[in-house]
Amino acid sequence: MGKELESGKAFRWSLFLHGGVVVLCLGWMLLSMAFNRPREVPVVMELVGGPPVQNPEPRTAAPAPERGNPLELPSLPKLDQRDIPQPKPEPASAPPKVNKPKPAEQKKPELIDYKQFSKENKLPPKVQQKAAPKAKPVSAPKLDSSAVLRDLRNNLSREDSDRVSSMSVAQQGELFDYFQWVRSLIDANFRQPSGIVEGTSAWVEFRISAEGVVTNVRITTSSGNASFDAAAQNAVRSLGKLTPPPGKVPYTRKIEFISRQGG
Repeated sequence: MGKELESGKAFRWSLFLHGGVVVLCLGWMLLSMAFNRPREVPVVMELVGGPPVQNPEPRTAAPAPERGNPLELPSLPKLDQRDIPQPKPEPASAPPKVNKPKPAEQKKPELIDYKQFSKENKLPPKVQQKAAPKAKPVSAPKLDSSAVLRDLRNNLSREDSDRVSSMSVAQQGELFDYFQWVRSLIDANFRQPSGIVEGTSAWVEFRISAEGVVTNVRITTSSGNASFDAAAQNAVRSLGKLTPPPGKVPYTRKIEFISRQGG
């Protein structure tokens, strides 16, 4: 009997001790979980966009959804137009008359004599007596027709001089002026060589075609100086093409080159 009591006490003590150990272990675990809770790590998310679209495609509108048949409203009864009172048109009133102003009568200016005007405005006597100066007629220089004909006949070929003799005085003067203009161009192009004796002379013949082209330039009378003759021919050749002669007729003419002092 005594052994059973002792064994029962020992069992209770062991059960009590084991239960206490279990309770202590559970309490330790709960405390460690409460104080050693893991911290939450924040999650950082980075948004990365795709490459930029250079030419985005235009958005097309979505097709409208098909709708059902609309509701049919009941038709209303038509009103009789005769029952509605129509407004009466007002009679058109005539536009008011506007009195247009009469144009003022313009009086014709009265002509006043200069003497009467000077007396009424008391002009000085010098002004009254002074008269406007008369313009002197200017006479144009006249060309000697005989000298013109003599120049053309002496400086043209025999065939051309016979043709000039049958021309009128006006035609001869026109042709003379044309050759004077050609001579002025030749004198402007002439470059006299240095060391030429004053009075050295050379004759150059050339032909002007109907189109004004200068050809057939040659020395008919030499000056005895090759450089002077060459300068005379170059002055004529430099003409090239001119205005066609009067009547567009070809002419063969000769001119004289005379050396100048200090040229």
